[in-house]
Amino acid sequence: MMPGQTRKIAEIKYRLSFRIRKSVAYHDHRRSYYMNLDAAVKILGLVIASAVFTDNFGGGDWAKWLGLVFILASSASLVRNFGFMGHLHDSLYKDFSGLQQKLVEMRLPTAGKLESLESEIIAVESREPPIYPALNRYCHNQICRVDDQHESIKPLRFHHLLLKNVIQFTSLPPGTK
Repeated sequence: MMPGQTRKIAEIKYRLSFRIRKSVAYHDHRRSYYMNLDAAVKILGLVIASAVFTDNFGGGDWAKWLGLVFILASSASLVRNFGFMGHLHDSLYKDFSGLQQKLVEMRLPTAGKLESLESEIIAVESREPPIYPALNRYCHNQICRVDDQHESIKPLRFHHLLLKNVIQFTSLPPGTK
């Protein structure tokens, strides 16, 4: 293989590796977010059910307010299906981790093997729910830091970081630092 071809294949392998590692990080964040949210709603339900039960033997309006909080949290959980979303992102996390393992095992990949792997990546990506841009950029920046590619880090504002799992921001700060 010619030196130019070797360099080009190495660049393609790195781009695929970056893409996969970013997806692994992204789905790890989403999986944790939904599983923690699901657990929090369940714990909240237990605490509130206990409070309402206790209030039936005492008195006070506080249990009604707690009941309302539980109804809202449970409704959100039913509509968004936090548990299912956690499992979906867990499945995607495992699929991307498997693709990363395949890529690492390719010591001297050919262009054909890399194209085949890219086809598998596209197949997994087709099962992804809509991407949260701020979280995607956050994961991009994590991989850039790991790879010592600090010039490729893209800025995020504090509110983007704070709400990266909650809001699908339509605009993010442009460019790189």
